[in-house]
Amino acid sequence: MPELPEVETIRRDLERTLVGRLLVDFEIYDTRLMNKIDQHRWRENALSQRWKSLERRGKYLIVGLAHNWRIVFHLRMTGQLVLNPASGSVRPRMLLSFDDASTLAFVDQRRFGEVWLLSPEQSWPSKVPLGPDALDELNEKAFIELVKKRTTRIQPLLMDQRLISGIGNIYAQEALFKALIRPSRPGWKVTRNEAIRLFGALQETLQSAIEHRGSTSRNYRDAYGQTGFAQTLHAVYRKGGRPCPRCETPLTATRVGGERNSLLFPLPAMRRKPLKQKPLVVGLTGGIATGKSEVLKLFKEIGFMVVSSDELAHQCIRRGQPAYRKIIREFGPGLLDRHREIDRQALGKVVFASPPSRRRLEKIIHPYVIKSLQTHRSRNKGLLVLDIPLLFEARLQNLVDRIVVVYAGTNQQVERLIRHRKLTRNEALQRIHAQWPLSKKCLEADYVLGNTATRAELKLKTRQLLKGWNRAKTITLRPISSR
Repeated sequence: MPELPEVETIRRDLERTLVGRLLVDFEIYDTRLMNKIDQHRWRENALSQRWKSLERRGKYLIVGLAHNWRIVFHLRMTGQLVLNPASGSVRPRMLLSFDDASTLAFVDQRRFGEVWLLSPEQSWPSKVPLGPDALDELNEKAFIELVKKRTTRIQPLLMDQRLISGIGNIYAQEALFKALIRPSRPGWKVTRNEAIRLFGALQETLQSAIEHRGSTSRNYRDAYGQTGFAQTLHAVYRKGGRPCPRCETPLTATRVGGERNSLLFPLPAMRRKPLKQKPLVVGLTGGIATGKSEVLKLFKEIGFMVVSSDELAHQCIRRGQPAYRKIIREFGPGLLDRHREIDRQALGKVVFASPPSRRRLEKIIHPYVIKSLQTHRSRNKGLLVLDIPLLFEARLQNLVDRIVVVYAGTNQQVERLIRHRKLTRNEALQRIHAQWPLSKKCLEADYVLGNTATRAELKLKTRQLLKGWNRAKTITLRPISSR
């Protein structure tokens, strides 16, 4: 760690902010790093130079300077590059300052990471030559030839940076599982069709991890100091002893090529006859205005029964229901409209402006909603989605088999609330901050669906998610419309 997807995420973050900026100062705080850096050479050739480009090769980040010199970062196990860190929030090994007052901190808890300044004539700094980049330089034909010519076991082969650069333990395991190839098999025993399948699995795994901003298992943070979400997609990494996602046989942890966390998959069990269809309960949650309604439409389209906790809450506060009388007694009759029904918009303004009021309302409504959700779950015979915006806040994780979080940026949430609910910016932020932070929900989820682009892209991600569920053939899914 970090591997190709994590470095690529950092590269894209820094590219938006630092390309075109002038490096005006640098400070080195770690003696180990100080002894490896010629500071006089840096001041002559890196200071007052504009950052022309940011590229990546394998796990290396390469800064192109205006006069064709290069700065190369290798983060190794615990390295981080953090933009504009708050004072005292990190202990950097190195701090770079730019002409727009922005800063970049090189943080590295275990101090294995390295930084080089290379002239146009200097070759690659690593003593080990790098193979083609797994995402940008490797094609299917070259990959097949590379695999078939070697007796090395397939997992260490994928992780050998001399052969393919960028892949580490996480994504080697995940790709091999997707391709149904045992990690201990020698490369020459992998058939051509299996190699084609493995190449596709690698590309899909790496691209998906980049879309989810990398995997945070311990130290990895993006350039803004935030965790990634790709770990919510992991099927086997660090899951030894747990049931296989395909066949439910326990995954066996073993050592392959010196890797302690390698897994041997129960391939015979995964290839047996499809399991009998069984019920599946999915908990859908996220922040307010993240776009859950669009995902719900897609779930309905492929055959899930959908139950909305918001609709259950609306039902239990209608006139004549037990919660109706309790709410009037708690908050007063001023919430009633001309039909003597509770005005939900007026109620929302009262409770979202006051956390104690919100907690009093939740104490009234939650017991009725939870009881209804439990009833729906007990009656479920096939596919059921429980739409629960406050799934984590109300601690209802035990109600569902899998948790899906729909993610969107805060600015997108605010814009949607202003546009669709006619709220002010402050009112929108009040409602957003009334729930758990989305980043925290994403870390607790089984899957994260990023709703940060177009509807077509969201539909594609949902289709891929459902395709993954259907690999074990335990559920029957109607095809999703391409409309």
